[in-house]
Amino acid sequence: SGSIWVMFHLKENMMPAHEQIERVKNLP
Repeated sequence: SGSIWVMFHLKENMMPAHEQIERVKNLP
């Protein structure tokens, strides 16, 4: 699902997508 987050970040690069990606990375 990592590639999905990358595509999401590229599509929503003007949105704080990096914050959501960090949250996913912080998940146990």
